[in-house]
Amino acid sequence: MSGRGCRPRDYVDNARAEIAERTTYTPERPLHILEADQKRVSYEDPDHPNGVRNRLWADCDYKIRRRLVESDGSSPIVFLNEFTSEPLAYRTLHGRCRQAR
Repeated sequence: MSGRGCRPRDYVDNARAEIAERTTYTPERPLHILEADQKRVSYEDPDHPNGVRNRLWADCDYKIRRRLVESDGSSPIVFLNEFTSEPLAYRTLHGRCRQAR
């Protein structure tokens, strides 16, 4: 996401889809999302005894969020690195927002 003249809506509607299409990003030990809403996420966790976890989004740290994948294997994280297609690091996104301000 170069940020040069790129509005957030344009990114979400166009650039993100193009980046996601060419992605090779696959997190180590992915967590497959079963259900999610504004408050909670339910996902398959191979490291958990019953295989399924339910968490509040607020209780998901960045390590969990980066491992979450949709049923098709794509990342649900909105902002992706334009070169590697990996989820953008929070510090990078923070820097971009600061620059935009």
